[in-house]
Amino acid sequence: MFSRRSTAPKPSDSSVHGSERSSRSGSTGHAGTPTTDSGGIIQNVTSRYLKKESLQALLEDLFPEQTDFKIRQREDLWCFTAPRKVEESEIDRIRDF
Repeated sequence: MFSRRSTAPKPSDSSVHGSERSSRSGSTGHAGTPTTDSGGIIQNVTSRYLKKESLQALLEDLFPEQTDFKIRQREDLWCFTAPRKVEESEIDRIRDF
C-alpha cells in the first residue's frame, strides 16, 4: 500500500540553468551598465517604448562612421555595441511614450 518515493536529488535551478544564465548575463552587464568589447562598449537599455529601427537611427546619427551596432534583444533589454556609452538622455529622446 505504501509507495516508494525516490530519494534521488533533484537538480537545483543553478545546476540546470547555470550555464544558460551565465551566458545570458556574461559580458553584457546589467541594464545601463556598459562593458567593453574589442569593438566598443556593450550596453543594455530597457526596450520599453523603444523600437529597434529608432535605436539604429540614433546610433547612426551619433556614430556616422559605424553602421553595425550588433543590436539584439534579450528579454526586455536592447543590447548593442557602440564606440562610447550612449547616455539615457540621448536614448529617451527616441522613446515612444
